[in-house]
Amino acid sequence: MKSYVASHLKDMNRKTVYQLISSVGEISKAEISRQTGISAPTVLKIIDYFLENNFVYEAGEGDSPLGRKPQILKFNQEAAFSIGVEMEGDFIKLGIIDLLGNIKLCRRFRVSPDFSEIVNNKLGHYIENIIEESGIEKSKILGIGLGIPGVVDPENYIVEFAPLVGIASKKDCKDIIGNLRDALNLPVYIENDANAAAIGEFVERKLDADSDLVYVSLGTGLGSGIILNGKLRRGKRNTAGEIGYMVFDKEFRTSRSEAGWMESRINFHALSQRWERFSTLESEESIMNIRKSKDFYLLVDYIASNLALSIANISNLLDINLIVIGGISAEVLGDPLIESLNEYLSRLCLLEVQCEFQKCPEPGIVGAASIVTNKRLNEMLID
Repeated sequence: MKSYVASHLKDMNRKTVYQLISSVGEISKAEISRQTGISAPTVLKIIDYFLENNFVYEAGEGDSPLGRKPQILKFNQEAAFSIGVEMEGDFIKLGIIDLLGNIKLCRRFRVSPDFSEIVNNKLGHYIENIIEESGIEKSKILGIGLGIPGVVDPENYIVEFAPLVGIASKKDCKDIIGNLRDALNLPVYIENDANAAAIGEFVERKLDADSDLVYVSLGTGLGSGIILNGKLRRGKRNTAGEIGYMVFDKEFRTSRSEAGWMESRINFHALSQRWERFSTLESEESIMNIRKSKDFYLLVDYIASNLALSIANISNLLDINLIVIGGISAEVLGDPLIESLNEYLSRLCLLEVQCEFQKCPEPGIVGAASIVTNKRLNEMLID
């Protein structure tokens, strides 16, 4: 028992010191001991471990009014990196992220919406290429996080269904992910794409550990990630946040192989059918043309009036007042969408709710990579 307790305390102390240094950037050993309450000898041992693993480096002497000047330690955010991958149906995005969630390099590719084809024949090449392009040593890469637009069981590597990438029924992905892991010699983790984006936005905003946030992704599909009291809410069957399957029509029949009721009304393909110009989003010029079109505000109102119904129900049910909107459709529609949503929500919600644009430039990638970083750091900080 004593051995376990001592080891457990050591692990907790390492995590506490890591969190402090990574949050403040630079600090002295004495200040670490003062702020954490961890004894000076223990802090010295932890710092030796961090120096050995390049998490920190000595950055010279600090100021001191009396006595010996303290040695300043600086956090090395580029000691390691993680790769985040976001599947978007017809597109896939990859990014390399440092220990603080900053994007080192990001790339986007058009692909066929076929999960097996992408993972078996393309993803490994994309990852190898982006590592080479970044100039980062592969030994510094902690692993890969893969955001999938569907119902995902991340612990068992099972995708229940993800119609946007060709998965219409339950798929065991252990072998296909295992093959990618073996080919790259890197650990690979999977997560629902909207859940990953919620984590990415949470990281970017540096919210308190007990904060709430709902991230709504309005793009190729429609999904959301829910964080309650600082923890991602997946649900026992991993379907929490499936906002696209909200139904406001008693005659509708939900199918795993097709988009849900709400998603089928306002996802990218539905909007492209209603507004032909919406299918040509390949450049800033085409986006500006949509914003200048005579029916632009009809499009905004159509999306806002539908999406506000779902957001209002989530907010009223869970008492969440911060809703973050992201995705390619949201980017195209800009401020008018947010203004229209907030106008509808002011009438539909019991209490005040605020919709805001995402602050993280690539929350899906940052979130998927952050999952890797957290898992690997937990392993590295345990002796």
